Amino acid sequence: MKFSARSQYALEALLALAEAPEGEPVQVRSIADGQGIPVRFLEQIMAALKKTGLVRSVRGARGGYMLATEPGLIRVGQVLQAVEGPFQEEWEKSAHGDQAPAASRAVHALWQEAQDAVRNLFECITLRDLVERKRKLEGSRGIMFHI
Repeated sequence: MKFSARSQYALEALLALAEAPEGEPVQVRSIADGQGIPVRFLEQIMAALKKTGLVRSVRGARGGYMLATEPGLIRVGQVLQAVEGPFQEEWEKSAHGDQAPAASRAVHALWQEAQDAVRNLFECITLRDLVERKRKLEGSRGIMFHI
């Protein structure tokens, strides 16, 4: 399972769309400038998100991208699959299968459990959850006092 810059940028872009006024498309340049993402890279990411139906585009001078559905229905796992492809096992089973040494099988089983836990987490967290997390982090910055 990957969590690359592509995944990071896709989630940041979707956060920007989720926080946009309802019904108003957001231009790629605006998202790129606001998040510090290279425009051409973000265009590729947005194309992948559009292809999988997570966003839709609006043409014209005031066009851009919008979420295709409400943030509570978009799961992080969907976003990662849209930009990275299907989840794949980082460790493939040994060519020896059950004949592999017990230590190898034990480590492989642990790695599999970790991957399953991460995959399950990504399937449980929605874009709305990320928006709430972001807002909490923004709010916690305002409480800091320096003497």
